[in-house]
Amino acid sequence: DFLLPGDIWDPRRLLDMLGLEDLFAALDIAARVMSIIAALFSLLVIGLLGGVIRTVLREHGFRLDRTETGFRRRRGLITLTDVVMPLHRIQAAVIATGPLRRRLGWFELKVQSLASDSDKESDHAIAPLAHADEVRAILNETGIRWDTDYPEMQPVDPAMWWVPLVFALPVPMIGIGVSATFANPWLFLLYALLPAVPLCSRLHWRAHRYALEGTQLYVRDGFWAQRLTLLPLRRVQSVDITQSAVGRFIGLAEIEIGVAGRSSPVTIHAIPLDDAIALRSRLLALS
Repeated sequence: DFLLPGDIWDPRRLLDMLGLEDLFAALDIAARVMSIIAALFSLLVIGLLGGVIRTVLREHGFRLDRTETGFRRRRGLITLTDVVMPLHRIQAAVIATGPLRRRLGWFELKVQSLASDSDKESDHAIAPLAHADEVRAILNETGIRWDTDYPEMQPVDPAMWWVPLVFALPVPMIGIGVSATFANPWLFLLYALLPAVPLCSRLHWRAHRYALEGTQLYVRDGFWAQRLTLLPLRRVQSVDITQSAVGRFIGLAEIEIGVAGRSSPVTIHAIPLDDAIALRSRLLALS
């Protein structure tokens, strides 16, 4: 407290320390906006480069071998990890991708085991970048199938995206109006960003789907970071049905499926209560 001034994080003080305060003050509004956009773009580029460097350090020399008991995975440039995963310990599989990676035909395959990864991860990455046929070839060794995908899966109720907006969106709308009235009228420009909130919520709802095929459950979620969970029903530990106050009013519920070795349950949101009860009965009957 006695070494640093109280306004050490003041942006103008930081600009003064860098010798840029006079230059920034001389710029007009358009130049200031462009400088902020340029700074954000620079942060984006730095983030992308940091992600590439981190991936190279972690995945360098990646090798997956089929052993007598399961899989052996080796990877790492600076820190080499050598992990053996018995097949009978694998509880579920997760296929991760994104809009761009999916268009290029790339997927990441992780398996959920009773033990966490040596890299402090909850899942074991056994194929960080693979084509669909390569992913299926690995899954065949585990007895987990990948027989369905987004078009064949069942969507959930649209209330998943509009109900949170009804209760959450008025708060920032009022906050922006009050702040712009008493602080700075330029804050009214933040209203232009609000349409992105329902758009993101709707995209998240459209991405969330599920399917029960034979003795395996498929749950898909995420628009940008897409995750498809493949859960054999023999690995189901518990099935819970929960309803919020709003869910009870509109007749919707969510199912939480407990899996050994997973920190959080596999969740299906916003399905009718009768469908949730029927699905729970099927899950427990086949598990």
